[in-house]
Amino acid sequence: MRLFVALHLDPEIRSQLRVALAQLRPLDRAAAVKWVEADAIHLTLRFLGEVPAPQVAALLAAFGAAIRGLPAPAIALGGVGAFPDLRRPRVLWAGLVTPGTALADLQRAVEAVAVGAGWEPEGRAFQPHLTLGRVRVDRRGPPAKLDAELLERLREVRFESAIPKPQPHVALIRSHLGPGGSRYEDLQVWDLAQP
Repeated sequence: MRLFVALHLDPEIRSQLRVALAQLRPLDRAAAVKWVEADAIHLTLRFLGEVPAPQVAALLAAFGAAIRGLPAPAIALGGVGAFPDLRRPRVLWAGLVTPGTALADLQRAVEAVAVGAGWEPEGRAFQPHLTLGRVRVDRRGPPAKLDAELLERLREVRFESAIPKPQPHVALIRSHLGPGGSRYEDLQVWDLAQP
């Protein structure tokens, strides 16, 4: 099973993402980006990859114990950007405003369970973001080029609310890969403590 741990987003954040995507997609005239549907966007805390079915029960118990009692991180949408940057975009993302340490503490707890269960430590620092789309790559050449108007609009995107709100649900999610894109299935959802 292909698994990852993620923070679910509330409907208000999803609505704001839907509006931003509706503004950006029409500017992608060259179809250079594989856009993510707003309902499929989540904040990944740790990607696990392929996990043998017999190992899932132990992971569920370990994640549940590590997450229990942790506070729900407050999140608001920030600006839009790209990895590695807007001059050489590969992944388009919505940034996050995350006051306090609740999100970092949650991610560290999830990472500790993964490492304790035998996964290698994550090689990069955690950079909380929501993936909006991935720039298509031709295996024989460089990534597709983004339209200048799309690049300009990416720099201008502003979200309607910058007031961070608690996001109280974490899930172990199974990703079903298919020709139409990924389909996600919650294997377990945990509630975080709310202020």
